[in-house]
Amino acid sequence: MRKPRQNTKPPGGPSPPSRTAVTPDDTRNNPHPPKPFQIPVAQETQNPAAEDPSSPWLATITLDNAREGIYSPKTRLATVSQVIRGLATEGYPSSGVILFPGGWLDAGDGIPDTAYCKWAADSLMPALRGTGHTICFGIDGGADADGFARDQLALAVRDGDGLCAVARKFAPSPQEEGHVTLCEDFRNGEAGYPRTFTHRGKTYFPAVCYDSYGISHGAGPNPGVDAVLNCVHCFYPKGQGPSGETYFAKHGFAGAAKRWGCPVFGTAIFYGRRMPPRWPTGVAWTCGEKSTARWRYDENPIAPADSFGMMTDEGLITVRVFDGE
Repeated sequence: MRKPRQNTKPPGGPSPPSRTAVTPDDTRNNPHPPKPFQIPVAQETQNPAAEDPSSPWLATITLDNAREGIYSPKTRLATVSQVIRGLATEGYPSSGVILFPGGWLDAGDGIPDTAYCKWAADSLMPALRGTGHTICFGIDGGADADGFARDQLALAVRDGDGLCAVARKFAPSPQEEGHVTLCEDFRNGEAGYPRTFTHRGKTYFPAVCYDSYGISHGAGPNPGVDAVLNCVHCFYPKGQGPSGETYFAKHGFAGAAKRWGCPVFGTAIFYGRRMPPRWPTGVAWTCGEKSTARWRYDENPIAPADSFGMMTDEGLITVRVFDGE
């Protein structure tokens, strides 16, 4: 996927995040909304951590209506810290897995080597201290003359441990063929770090954007993971860039969930447009041998237990919290 041109703006101090009146997942007009993931109907709640702040949960973080190319890595890292504080304010102070989009940081034509990845991880440690969270996000770099990022990674950073997993993209989109340096084996990690990480007894597989298609198309059997975390890059208005978020949900998220028999969680940046309210950021497969082309959103058995907008220095963040990981 061609990445947008990246400019920079001077880093500034993060301001406190605030919850907005936006409700991205308003299901009042849906007579048959999907059930929250792993929550029996009788126990549904708007805040799965309310009774037990240490209960496990997973949050997908989507940047809505973003402006193209106006950010720096430092401001994006500051936004991660804002999101952590905002989640705590909303009743999610600890024990979460927090998923950000692909290319959340962009090194431009620089190489996101081990030192760069450690710098990014170390920058988040003060915000993570004492939370028990694990953060997963994408880093791009090594831009070529055609604007493609040769190096596309997903990192996991854990409170107390720092950098704990580094995953390189293994499945390019058709447009990226010949432009991206790929991982030779989808099970392999990078720079001495494992591909997967564990959190509260669950094993997670970070995937970089089109990797979910690679899983769907038969990259190999499930290597023993409980969920896939798909750091998708971005979607644009039609005619201005990649815009097939429905196709991605069907053949990427749902296809990977079908192939590996585990949930797939994914998120992205939406440039110049809002995320469609029904676009799923958590998908499980329960449709047997049905073609993913015929799969519908209302056949997805999982849904967020809580959902809200959060204003940050980067703009509107849509937060969806899934209970029970």
